[in-house]
Amino acid sequence: MLIKPRAIILLKRVQFKLRMVLKRLGFGTFERAIKLQSCLWKTLKYQLILLIDSSSHDLRDPNFEKVIDVATMRLIFPEYFDNDLREALYEDANHIAPPDSEVQRYQLEYRDHKDAVDVVVESHHQSNSIRSILAKNFQVQTFLSDHFGNHKAHKRFMTLASQYDSEVSEIDSSVIPIMLRNTQKELRSIKQTVTSKQAIKISFSSKYIATILSISSALFLVSGYFYNRSILGHFGIEVRDYFSLSDYVAASVEGIHHSLVATGFAILGGFMGIHDRSRLSYGELKSTASTSAGIYILMIIFICGGMIHAYIAQPERFYYYLVIAIMFVSPKAIIWIVRRYFVESNWRTCYFFLQSLLIFSSYLYASIRTEIYRIEHTHLDEGKRYDILLKDPVGFGLDHTMLLSSNSRFIFLRDNSDEKIYILPASQIKSISVRQR
Repeated sequence: MLIKPRAIILLKRVQFKLRMVLKRLGFGTFERAIKLQSCLWKTLKYQLILLIDSSSHDLRDPNFEKVIDVATMRLIFPEYFDNDLREALYEDANHIAPPDSEVQRYQLEYRDHKDAVDVVVESHHQSNSIRSILAKNFQVQTFLSDHFGNHKAHKRFMTLASQYDSEVSEIDSSVIPIMLRNTQKELRSIKQTVTSKQAIKISFSSKYIATILSISSALFLVSGYFYNRSILGHFGIEVRDYFSLSDYVAASVEGIHHSLVATGFAILGGFMGIHDRSRLSYGELKSTASTSAGIYILMIIFICGGMIHAYIAQPERFYYYLVIAIMFVSPKAIIWIVRRYFVESNWRTCYFFLQSLLIFSSYLYASIRTEIYRIEHTHLDEGKRYDILLKDPVGFGLDHTMLLSSNSRFIFLRDNSDEKIYILPASQIKSISVRQR
């Protein structure tokens, strides 16, 4: 007989604790009403920006965002800017009155931007979309006033709601979740529209594409020379004696295509980052700055740890970790450079050009150093990729040689036993076969 009462008591305790947890997470009726009010505030803000035409304003301008914020507060919380109204609303329920410090802060901001704020409010407060949002807001204010037993505020907020929608009615707790879902959906749609207008997008003219192609061709040719000059020059071979213009390009494709891919991904990632940041307002950028800085520092520490480990345990991978570190550190440095030394209208172009050049050069350097390390430190059986058969015998054995490079006229070999370099005419090669592992 004692089991049933104990089970009931335990169930009640679990239900109570679950209700408390849900309330803390914002699932209680009152908490949802507060969340709904916050969503309505944001929706009104972006609706005002949309009506003003966000394409002619920069959301990252703190002055513009401040004007919109204060105008939104004036429409949704008129009691913040009217002392008599605030005293009349909250004289019976001081515990829900807004803090004096917050009220004074908004009043001061309003005085600083009064003319601009009044223009926004007077120009757009009669818009149908604005009126609909304000009617819902004052409905929620009515519900919250009723929750605290403030009958005077309940009546006044209901009157304000009726001024914006004559058919408005009081709401109960069952309507709050529905209004919250609909408002969140509306907020996402309006915010997407506003931020898409000001987001940085790719726009290529025919002249711009021609410039990119010409620069890329020159960069490819120069890097081809640098790749072969660095690797073969390390072993004492002067490339100008053996390479023609076409050889530089043909023989460097293997070493350069990795750099091109790395540069492409780095630039794509950089553009996506700039695009996403361009969709944020000044306040959102400021609120995420500290978090981004912390993550940025942790990533740099992690990469530096990887570089130290690679230098000790895997030297052939060290240079690639160095490139990754450069990819993370360089954006902030390049942004500082372009803002300091270039005209503002050319910032993005200069940033992408310098970032492309840096990543391409860094990855090319890493490829060169890694290839040299592989040639010098890899065991012959592991590093020898090809078996070469000559038409005529030569004065050295091919069993101990490794192919360094080749072009249309010559092949370059290194004897791993005595580290001598041999250069043979391509006409002397009978066949080259891939060594089976």
